[in-house]
Amino acid sequence: MTASESLAIGRSLDPVVIIVGGQLIVSGGDIQTVGAGPVVRTDTIERASIVASPAVDEEFLVPFVFDAPLPIVSRDHVMLEVDGRVYLTGGTEVGEPTSAGGGVLSALPPDTTAPDAPSVPDLVAASDSGTSDSDDVTSEATPTLVGTAEADSIVRLFDGAVEVGSAVAVGGGWLITTSVLADGVHSLTATVTDAAGNESVPSGALVVRVDTLAPVVTAPSPNALEVTTLDPGGVPASNVQVAVFLGEASALDAQDGAVPVTFPGSFDVGVTAFDLEATDLAGNVGDAPATITVGLASPGSVDIDPDAVIGPGVTIEPDATIEGGAIIGAGSFIGFNAKIEEDAQVGEGSIIGAEAQIKKNAVIGDGVTIGARTTVEEDVLIGDGTVVGEDVKIEEGVQIGMDVTIGDGAEIKKNATIGNGAVIGSGVTIEEGETVPTGTVVT
Repeated sequence: MTASESLAIGRSLDPVVIIVGGQLIVSGGDIQTVGAGPVVRTDTIERASIVASPAVDEEFLVPFVFDAPLPIVSRDHVMLEVDGRVYLTGGTEVGEPTSAGGGVLSALPPDTTAPDAPSVPDLVAASDSGTSDSDDVTSEATPTLVGTAEADSIVRLFDGAVEVGSAVAVGGGWLITTSVLADGVHSLTATVTDAAGNESVPSGALVVRVDTLAPVVTAPSPNALEVTTLDPGGVPASNVQVAVFLGEASALDAQDGAVPVTFPGSFDVGVTAFDLEATDLAGNVGDAPATITVGLASPGSVDIDPDAVIGPGVTIEPDATIEGGAIIGAGSFIGFNAKIEEDAQVGEGSIIGAEAQIKKNAVIGDGVTIGARTTVEEDVLIGDGTVVGEDVKIEEGVQIGMDVTIGDGAEIKKNATIGNGAVIGSGVTIEEGETVPTGTVVT
């Protein structure tokens, strides 16, 4: 073998080099000379005297012998193939050939290359609770995350700088269930450590919000309501009295703030005990109890002219009177002993309080509230959304706009006009023919 040639140790019979627990072990295999010229001979390693444990970054020498004399081993590199990986080590001149032959191998260079960062962690759908399985909001304090990384590496999951879990990447994939995370927002990253102990830079961050607390639901006070109806099928939740009652319920979540309250869509005749429920984004459900009792009014207890038009879902309490030609819009409420005279109109979703009187040809808009014992005289027009208090007198020909508020005991005299959004205080009198401009407050 000439000085320009290199020594190559192959794997045709057995592996040449095995690394176990940091030790370099040389075992049987073939050798052949390679270089600028053709292959000149091949021999077999007969034995290897050869276990070494070098200190970190220190070169060490491993002797080896052959079963036949060989020329001087070149100073050129030696090529080692180990389980399909090729290493180059420094060659060393060892002197004259002997009957046993001989040579040395220097330590293989340490692996100091950091692996690639793993993928950004991803919350598994089963842990992504609530209305969406992809919004990274969860009610689980120990959620499970997945990702990809170098096969057989160790993946560590961090919440900021705190490690919250680890796993081995099997086949390039990993799955980690975290230790307990406090309620709130968490920035989760992952790193990879390979077999040589090299650690990757952190992955990109996944922001996860943990919310384990249910909303606090507040029921109306008192939390029970009694209504009557002529419909043996009960009342819908849109019934005026019922809607007002349910509208008093509220729910507050520590993280999401105000959240909607849900309830049944209808209530049968009899007693219905139910829960007012609220669900936050993480899927936590809070509730509060409530009761609605629906009584069935006797048909003989109200006086409804056959020519009156009564819309669906209307509630009429006992002793009320609906005269011929009157029109009562869907979902409205007519209170105890109230009277709707001929050809008067009450819009949808309006409330006519107990003992109130709506005289003939008066027109009440949608969503209007008329308080108890209030009198609305003939040919009065009241716009949508207006609220009229108790014991108010509104004389004939008055025109009242939309979203007006009139306090208890006020008196609106003939042919007066009140603009949209005006506010008339309790006990105030608006004189005959007077005009109150839009948005004006009169006290």
